[in-house]
Amino acid sequence: MLSLLAPGALLALTALAVPPLLHLRRRSEQKLVRFAALRWLGQGARPRSQVRLEQRLLLAVRLLLPAALVFLLAVPVWRSAATASQPWVVVTPGLDPTAARAVVEGSPTEWHWLAPAFPALDTAAPAPAGEAFASLLRQLDAQLPPGAALQVVVPQELSGLDAERLQLHRAVEWRVVTGNTLAPSAMPAHTGNDLQLTLRYDAQHTAGLPLVRALAAAWRAAGLNVTVDEAQSDTAPAASVDALFWLGAELPEPIRQWARAGGTLIAADPAAPEQAAGTSDADTGLPMPITLGRGRLLLFSASLDPAHNAALRNPELPTRLLTLLRHDATPPDRAPAASVSPLRVTDTAPNTAAATSLDTWLALLAALLFLAERILSLRAARQRT
Repeated sequence: MLSLLAPGALLALTALAVPPLLHLRRRSEQKLVRFAALRWLGQGARPRSQVRLEQRLLLAVRLLLPAALVFLLAVPVWRSAATASQPWVVVTPGLDPTAARAVVEGSPTEWHWLAPAFPALDTAAPAPAGEAFASLLRQLDAQLPPGAALQVVVPQELSGLDAERLQLHRAVEWRVVTGNTLAPSAMPAHTGNDLQLTLRYDAQHTAGLPLVRALAAAWRAAGLNVTVDEAQSDTAPAASVDALFWLGAELPEPIRQWARAGGTLIAADPAAPEQAAGTSDADTGLPMPITLGRGRLLLFSASLDPAHNAALRNPELPTRLLTLLRHDATPPDRAPAASVSPLRVTDTAPNTAAATSLDTWLALLAALLFLAERILSLRAARQRT
């Protein structure tokens, strides 16, 4: 099927009116020849003048030449009919191929990694796509024929997401592999190497102490100079402290006032009046930042005891909590995979049929027409002389 990528260029076809006008104006002039024997004959009725085009072949060539040039400007391509394609399955790098095959329905023959160039699944696993996850899915959606089925195997948590829900031109079967997550990301780089922490607790809530100490050890392993002032007390720390962990049943007023004055308080106090229901992420264990005066309250909705709260054992927790402490403005590019399955766009799918450019053939045709026009024009000039 013929298709034009720049159909607006067809407006130049109005130039085809120029060659006929030139032929009508430059047709051969008739010369008056007087005969002596005919001078005494009466003047009869003059025949009607008729518009006659001479050198019609030359005119046709001169019409075809600009027409070929106009179609060349319109960028014509020949699109072959889209052929049926086998169902595709793409697997997110980092997942076990055996586990991926177990969750896929049917018997598709096209198994690929969701990575640049979409390598076959039986090849070595590529590096995780990371930020390119959404872009790779859009690229695959544009490359596959419109009728090709697509299944995507993803872990329980995805990264590299856009701020907007992913939209594709086909229905996608979203397969989530249970028990698999992406590899933990590297600890983010921060300005400043010092991190001053204060730990306050009461005698009945010491189960969270190992968590705070483990967080401090993880941050030290990342190259930060972490100091922890640990005490069984309810006294407020100095204003220069980066964050205060409170482990207790009730938030003491001195610590509350310290946070209101501009400090960052980390607590899991269900009785706190600033608490909102469901304020922490059940999958990642992250607290919800809440404004508290001029400071912040990072409130966990569950206990800070890792033995009773599996979300606190997430390997991403130190990295993400440090991001919250340092006020890093990073986009929320991670989410549970089950909640971000792609939406199908309701408009017409793009034409993905194979396209062959016709520029070369049209350029050759224009060159031949120009040569023919020159030959016919010289021949017409000799006939007039």
